[in-house]
Amino acid sequence: MRITSSENFRKMDNYSIENIGIPSIVLMENAALKIVSNIDLQLNNRFVIVCGKGNNGGDGLAVARHLHCLNKEVEVFIIEKSKDGTKDFKINYNILKNMNLNIKTIRDYEDLDYLRESIMKSDMVLDAIFGIGLVEK
Repeated sequence: MRITSSENFRKMDNYSIENIGIPSIVLMENAALKIVSNIDLQLNNRFVIVCGKGNNGGDGLAVARHLHCLNKEVEVFIIEKSKDGTKDFKINYNILKNMNLNIKTIRDYEDLDYLRESIMKSDMVLDAIFGIGLVEK
């Protein structure tokens, strides 16, 4: 297995989008499908997916949709922040809303308590908060 840096991943994404013409939402969809294909779906039925509002969060929402379509129990939590979500995050968010998936927003400590309870009941937790675009301030 080869390992690369976040900068190289960013360059590959940009090249795919700008030079090849692959829409970013297609890259997100492919990432979600690859994630789901690597999950042992015989052993895992209950999922908690915690999402930020960036493209990594959009990946998480797409994963949630695919798992839901496979009749898996999925709980989605979105970390509330002041900024709006990215374009592709919003697309996947609206798809889940149209599918009537229950999406919970984490705003305060009570929400964290509910998240903790959900995690304890789950078979698998997916972290879709930060990706390669994380900027430390």
